[in-house]
Amino acid sequence: MFFKSENVYDASSSKSKYPSGIKIYKAYVKNTAGFHFQHRLAGEFQFKGGKVTGATKDVNLTGAMYSESHNTWIDKLDPSVWVVQSHGTFRAFKFLFEYNTYLTVKLLGSGDYRIERAAIGF
Repeated sequence: MFFKSENVYDASSSKSKYPSGIKIYKAYVKNTAGFHFQHRLAGEFQFKGGKVTGATKDVNLTGAMYSESHNTWIDKLDPSVWVVQSHGTFRAFKFLFEYNTYLTVKLLGSGDYRIERAAIGF
């Protein structure tokens, strides 16, 4: 019997205390009462050595009976915590009311993300 092994190592001992890589994050809110609308926030973030090293943001607002607008930004709280925030506005055609949507996603240098806020207000 013949066995050949190459590059054998203990994977548990080679793991870094701080992982690195790229992850996708996403969050959304939607109204399903009356005329429907939806606010989506998504993107990628890079992390290395316990720090967030970059992030993107993409926003999509949909609603057939509304005019939509948004303001979206990234706050760098410290090297290991970045926060992506998006505020959407949906104005109903022919009516005098509007909805405001709020999405907040915290990006962590560990490679995790948390949806901190996903809300609809009047």
